[in-house]
Amino acid sequence: MHTRSAQLRLEDAVAVGWPWVHRLAVSHGVRALLIKGVALERHGLRAPHVSNDIDVLIEPARFDVFVAAIEHAGWHERASTLAGSVFTTHSRTFVHRDWPCDLDVHRFFPGFLAEPETVFDELWRRHEAIEVAHQSCPVPDRASSILILALHSLRGISALPRHATELAHLTATTRLSDDEAVDLAVLARATGSDETLRGVLHDLGVRLGPPTPPSPELLQWRARVSSGGTAGYFWLTHLRRTRGRDRLRLIAHGIWPSRAELLLHRPEIADAALPRLRARVARWRRGLRTFPSAARALWRHRSAASYTRSTRSARSSEAMNSAT
Repeated sequence: MHTRSAQLRLEDAVAVGWPWVHRLAVSHGVRALLIKGVALERHGLRAPHVSNDIDVLIEPARFDVFVAAIEHAGWHERASTLAGSVFTTHSRTFVHRDWPCDLDVHRFFPGFLAEPETVFDELWRRHEAIEVAHQSCPVPDRASSILILALHSLRGISALPRHATELAHLTATTRLSDDEAVDLAVLARATGSDETLRGVLHDLGVRLGPPTPPSPELLQWRARVSSGGTAGYFWLTHLRRTRGRDRLRLIAHGIWPSRAELLLHRPEIADAALPRLRARVARWRRGLRTFPSAARALWRHRSAASYTRSTRSARSSEAMNSAT
């Protein structure tokens, strides 16, 4: 990668970046699936538009090997706030001074609740090759891409109107044969997305079995989606997971982030006392607006989790009593 970004348009960078990522992965013995982007367009699942990044899903056991390879090639992780680094665990974003696009490297894909290794192996088993910039690139097949797009859209449906539009387009225009519908149901079960996507799959005409008792992971997913995935949801989730001084530090950071982090999160504000104060006040207002809905979502699904645990305990007791 020696082309200067000033000479490389965004759409060209993404196009030539796909085969570059594939070749790099192959050279290091890493299985890598190029996801979203042009793969969705080729499968007829999304209207064409220029992506700002390249998304790649890496086999979990070789994730660190691939990260080391791209860092050796001159990429470095995009600077992130504490909140960004704590809240985003499924991927890492890298940038390169000569390239105008980001590289999003996924360790797993949120919404697939099966083990990441199981999910990747299943998607890889079904993958296809498409030609990008006159070179072959491995991508998820159409059924896998449907699940990936649906999960991606649900996760961000409240944050960006585009996600709601893409999900509506998917359910309105996707036509499945009977065999395709059965295949999609099998794939959803194998990857643990049959419950996270039950509503979407129903809209696509996919028949699923009766709902299963919700796992903690499923309840967490439902809370995230119903809360809109707002900052309030992530802060409350992590506050529940921390204790003692760690919780106090997290609260202090949420109320008053450092000057450097404030400017990193809001680069458009002037680095002066009054603009920074205004940005902090605006931050507090946004948080206060999102906290009530996030708290309701977490409480509702926490209550569901408690009910599920008590039901399972009661059934277990009944089974033991009947056995004696």
